[in-house]
Amino acid sequence: MISSAGGADFILKPTSMGAGAADEGFGVESVATVLGLGQPCHAYRARRCVSQLVVQPLGAALILRPAPQRQPAVLAIGSSTGGPAALLSLFRALGDRVAVPILLTQHMPAPFTPQLAERIARLGGPTCAEAIHGEALRPGHVHLAPGNHHLTVVRREDGVAIALTDDVPENFCRPAVDPMLRSLSVAFPGRVLALMLTGMGQDGLCGAEQVVGDGGSVIAQDEASSVVWGMPGAVARAGLCHAVLPLNELAPKLLQFVARRGT
Repeated sequence: MISSAGGADFILKPTSMGAGAADEGFGVESVATVLGLGQPCHAYRARRCVSQLVVQPLGAALILRPAPQRQPAVLAIGSSTGGPAALLSLFRALGDRVAVPILLTQHMPAPFTPQLAERIARLGGPTCAEAIHGEALRPGHVHLAPGNHHLTVVRREDGVAIALTDDVPENFCRPAVDPMLRSLSVAFPGRVLALMLTGMGQDGLCGAEQVVGDGGSVIAQDEASSVVWGMPGAVARAGLCHAVLPLNELAPKLLQFVARRGT
């Protein structure tokens, strides 16, 4: 996809390995990306980070942070361009071994998030469904942000619950990763483990800064395995990450912190 300023995005064509092997995730990602790029920029705003992050120059050695000091209570995942394929690979590797609730924001329009949830649920790993306003967080379940709604949480007397909002888009997106991370850091200070997967732009950077500032941890997909190293590259170069790893090494790393006991 080409803009007047040059390349805007690209999608990897699936290999043809038989009639049933054309991954329907490719169709979901293709349509979502085209629709996202076609949105008028004036309708959106980007939130500035509270502090001025020191971003490492391209090619510089990444500064990594220590491992989480406290057991994470929730796993938060953000992704965009290239995300559907990365998510399917990740959740296939995680299986049903995650002991904490999983909140997922993938940049994707409303008609296609139900398909993504169904694809993840069919893998035989964690259960997955579009998040419902007011529902309680469920351990080992993936709460997926519905298209056109920010996925956030609120703490109530009986626990933490989902709060979907139609607040203005952030970082050109709704759903956006930043609102999810900010609300989780308030609800679970010091106990959020955030994962940033492949995606264009820097959505999630400000939220990750808050997560780390409150004592939580961030892990990012590396550049070589990312379709676009925008979102994960932003948090990595800002020195916010505990680890920056290839896609196939992310599940084992996450399970070090959020696996069910005895697995």
